[in-house]
Amino acid sequence: MSLLLEALKKAEKAKEEAQKRARGDSGGAAGELRLEGDAAPEADNARVVTRPELPDISQPLEIVSDDLVVKEPAAPQTAPSPRPQAPPEADPRSADRAAARKVFEAKFKEPNPRVPFYIAMGVLGVFALGTVGYFWYQLRTPYALVNANPPRPAGEAVVAAAAETTAPVRPAAAPTGQGPIPGLPGSASLPSPTPARTPAAASSPTETLAVPKPAPKPLLSAPPARLIPDSPIVVPERRAAPQVHPKVESGYAAYLAGDLATARADYQDALREEPANRDALLGLAAIDVRTGRYEPAEAIYLRLLQSDPRDSHAHAALIELRAGRMDPLAAESRVKSLLANDPAADVLYFTLGNQLALQGRWAEARQYYSKAFAADPDNADFAYNLAVSLDHLRQPKLALEYYARALALAEKRAASFELAAARSRVQQLGH
Repeated sequence: MSLLLEALKKAEKAKEEAQKRARGDSGGAAGELRLEGDAAPEADNARVVTRPELPDISQPLEIVSDDLVVKEPAAPQTAPSPRPQAPPEADPRSADRAAARKVFEAKFKEPNPRVPFYIAMGVLGVFALGTVGYFWYQLRTPYALVNANPPRPAGEAVVAAAAETTAPVRPAAAPTGQGPIPGLPGSASLPSPTPARTPAAASSPTETLAVPKPAPKPLLSAPPARLIPDSPIVVPERRAAPQVHPKVESGYAAYLAGDLATARADYQDALREEPANRDALLGLAAIDVRTGRYEPAEAIYLRLLQSDPRDSHAHAALIELRAGRMDPLAAESRVKSLLANDPAADVLYFTLGNQLALQGRWAEARQYYSKAFAADPDNADFAYNLAVSLDHLRQPKLALEYYARALALAEKRAASFELAAARSRVQQLGH
């Protein structure tokens, strides 16, 4: 390899020398005139390399790695780094503009396109849960009724006809949110549950009240308990009650006949002989409520509570009288606390049912009306309010049965509800 390179270098060098001579000869000819004889010797003196004189390169050449010298790359020249220039002074206006631009960019971010989808799915989910909850509440089975007053042993005395008296009330406004059932005369909705039973035959459509019923004569034998057809309510035995004052009994009879003046006189005569006669006081309070004298009636009930703070009838009557001035939830809580102390008071079950009916909670009201009627199956008002609650719960068969039972009881015992409205409803449900 080295020989070949050397031969090539020599050939290149010879070629360059020939070119120089040619340029020299032409330059000399241009500058001065020479004789042909002078030029000939120089031409003869020029040595010309011929082919035979070239080195023999037919032999194989050996490549020696030592001949190849790796040339180290030249170190790059590092240009001097420019000196850092001082930053230009910030313009306050440009800084304010930049800050304002950042604030607007933060406020006006591009909304997430999936947000409406999530909102729609959430609303549909809540609606579905509400629908399921509504149907579950409407279709759930009512609670089992419990007879709060089991039959007592025969011959056991009761307190002054307490089981036969009911609490006075002032009718409250009908609960809102209940669907009307047309067809009743003078009303576009179901018959309102009567607040309490009144003893007079000339019942007032606006204010009603119950009066104590004279205790019936003791029965020689009590019939066994019987079941009402198609009803889970157990009617307890009729039990004997002690005799009452004759004037109280005559006053109650006059009250049933609609002679309020005679009834008041008889009750007052009984109080002259027995100032603390509870039945006479309850009768006077009932007459006061019937005639619209609510303050004297309330005073009588407070007098009864002073004598016996646990008098359930007086408590129930005061709650009914103050229904328009009390919070329904507070009244409900008060009645429940009274029931905890006296679970055998049927009038408290009736009062609690009235408070629940005022709130439109008919399923719960129906349970307490059933308990009250089970404790006093001869009370027409208890049967009527139970029928109204069943009517609101869309149970026409049972409602018809208790409407008819209430009308039958009202013929024997004074009732507070409107007989014409009850008869009209019976005709509608019977068709």
